[in-house]
Amino acid sequence: MPHTPRVAEIIQNRFNRLSAPIVVAVGGPGGTGKSFFSRNLSGLLSNSAVLTLDDYKEARAVRAEKGVYGPHPSANKMDLILDHLVHIKQGKSFDQPVYCSKAGGAATTKRFQPAKFNLLDGEVSTYRDFREWVDFAIYIESDWKTQLMSRVVRDVEERGHTPEKVLTTFLNSNLREFPKYGEPTRSQANLILHCDSDYQVTIRECRDV
Repeated sequence: MPHTPRVAEIIQNRFNRLSAPIVVAVGGPGGTGKSFFSRNLSGLLSNSAVLTLDDYKEARAVRAEKGVYGPHPSANKMDLILDHLVHIKQGKSFDQPVYCSKAGGAATTKRFQPAKFNLLDGEVSTYRDFREWVDFAIYIESDWKTQLMSRVVRDVEERGHTPEKVLTTFLNSNLREFPKYGEPTRSQANLILHCDSDYQVTIRECRDV
């Protein structure tokens, strides 16, 4: 990922003098390589941890009953995310949920220990609900073809979903819900990245907001 080291440098230069835990949001629509980028960025930042917000999804049955998809606030345990963000800023460990795709919900928990740099990996990470607790926001975008192909690879090959289900999810999540709930947060991001079809990111815009 050509520009990932530069992103790490930007973050470290900005926050290295601070001793308190730093929260870095990594948002953007599904299929833009947020998790891949977050793992790579974490490997370049000293004393870092990744909190995967997909683990905070409501149970699949609950989302289906509500008729909502991933980007919709009601599809996520927003209050629990907020509570855990407060814990991170206070340097306190907590039990984070672990989502099981097969079970369709959080089946267990694991202990999360806040680090110096804490990366929030997820569509909702840049939402206004959490902005007060986020020190630096990264928004990753890509064209719709990249997003769709990413979902096909992940959901069909890794999760066993049918192509029809993947397409339905893509249409409702990426093209209907995210533009309404997630895309407006782009204007509040400190850093905007573009992800190409090979999951290589380039810096589009860097700013203070």
